[in-house]
Amino acid sequence: MFTKILVAIDDSRMSQRALDAAIDLAATHGTVLQPYYVVESGPMYLDVPGYDPSTLPRA
Repeated sequence: MFTKILVAIDDSRMSQRALDAAIDLAATHGTVLQPYYVVESGPMYLDVPGYDPSTLPRA
């Protein structure tokens, strides 16, 4: 059914559940499991020329 499984993980509880399910699925089907660690980075738009944070709506 599957030959490769890619699962994105981070430090969240939901991510751990997804990894556990992917491990079970890979073991059941004898497939390759590739975890991909995701790191949230800061907003990239801050380095864009012409970006003006004062135009953002206030919450």
